[in-house]
Amino acid sequence: MSDDEKLAKWIETHDGDDYCRYCIYDSDCAHEVRCYGGPTIEPPCCDKEIEELLDTEAILADITEETESE
Repeated sequence: MSDDEKLAKWIETHDGDDYCRYCIYDSDCAHEVRCYGGPTIEPPCCDKEIEELLDTEAILADITEETESE
């Protein structure tokens, strides 16, 4: 299975909480929509493709590690 196929399968089988763990903006993100009286502040994942936000190298490394430990 190619890396692209592994990533596609991982994205299909995981959800938002898992995405946050690998998000390149995780440490700078509120992880929810916020409003402080002005316009709302949305996390980056609200208007970008999830593939643009994920640290794909880290995901692939963890997939490989999981596969090797089985």
